[in-house]
Amino acid sequence: MKNLLTAITLWSFCHLSNAQSDTLFPNISAKWIVGASSWDGSGSISSFYKCTMLNDTIDTLGFFWHSMTDQFGIDRGCVRADSGKVYYLGYSNFSFGTGGGFMSSIPYLMYDFTLNAGDTAYFDSSIPQIIDSIGYSNILGVNRRTFYFSGFVPDIWVEGLGSTNGFFRPVFQHFESSCNLCSFSGTYLDSLGTAYNLSIGNPISCEYISTQEESNSYEYSATQFNITIKTNIESALSIFEVQGRMLNQFQLVQGENVIVTDDLQPGIYFLNLGEMQTITYIKY
Repeated sequence: MKNLLTAITLWSFCHLSNAQSDTLFPNISAKWIVGASSWDGSGSISSFYKCTMLNDTIDTLGFFWHSMTDQFGIDRGCVRADSGKVYYLGYSNFSFGTGGGFMSSIPYLMYDFTLNAGDTAYFDSSIPQIIDSIGYSNILGVNRRTFYFSGFVPDIWVEGLGSTNGFFRPVFQHFESSCNLCSFSGTYLDSLGTAYNLSIGNPISCEYISTQEESNSYEYSATQFNITIKTNIESALSIFEVQGRMLNQFQLVQGENVIVTDDLQPGIYFLNLGEMQTITYIKY
């Protein structure tokens, strides 16, 4: 995981607004793409979730927040940073793609960057995640604290990013599931009005996600009889068995596409949408 920090690249960014004042977390906008897997007795099922913090301002509960949307662009909650702490307010369940999810009708303390070594930051499957040590990562010439955890599953927090396993890592219960950050991009405005962007890519462990196609959007729904996909581009849909054999491939057109699934036997299938995402489809 420490090697992931060496993949940090930075470049300038302009034309930004609506910033919060706390740069220990993205205060303009951000996007996390996280690979997830779960074990259901028949094998490990890969999926993913994407959460996007929008460049907007929401006035609620006496504070200013940023909207948080899921991979389908659905507004699931909002997030804000204040004095080194990051809070999340969930309107509806944010699915992790592994059968788990999270929502909180009251502000939930997701990150606390004011903690010290030896402190418990959160619990994973009832097991405390304890800060083992604190180091530093250099971001645009500024040393930001980096928190290394011991516990059920190792974790790393970086000021300005959050967990290197994705935004929802503090509430992701592993047990028979796992999560891994595939890519992150956050935009910031510092106290001097200087804008910058922090980006991390980890494509080796997330080969089914191409971060170069993040501008493409897909809306997916399914029944036992068909699969419906709305897309803003022409693309391809491939259907795979759990064993990895491709059963069929379809060309998707811009707009709504309906794929009839009458010829599929009951079972678990993987749907590859171009190189952007992998979705699990279960037919009973």
